[in-house]
Amino acid sequence: MLKEESAFTVLEIIVVVVIIAILASLTLPNLSKTLSKNREKLAVSNLKMILNAEKLYRARNDKFFPDSGDEAELDKINENLNLDIESQYFDYTVKASGQYSFKAYAKDKNSPGIEYIIDPEGTIEYPDD
Repeated sequence: MLKEESAFTVLEIIVVVVIIAILASLTLPNLSKTLSKNREKLAVSNLKMILNAEKLYRARNDKFFPDSGDEAELDKINENLNLDIESQYFDYTVKASGQYSFKAYAKDKNSPGIEYIIDPEGTIEYPDD
């Protein structure tokens, strides 16, 4: 008596691959939106950390960092405000506009038009969608 071997046919394999492709095409847009929302939360969280560090800096020095009219990149922000923010997805800058005002910016490295801004009152400006 011959043993029958059980194996998948080419047609069965093609059907499985097509089903997987359809499922992947349905989930990828949601994954992209989720990643975008998570990056937005990261930018806003880092801007709030900069805001709180700026408030502490002002309490100690009677002015915001950097000096009036100057702009500081992330290395200087981390150094002067005692932070440890990474710039994996965003470029962070702080611009002083007078002794008692500043704006902190988070610019998305992958999407040039995406920028988040926070001011001393904690008001966050979101990019236009």
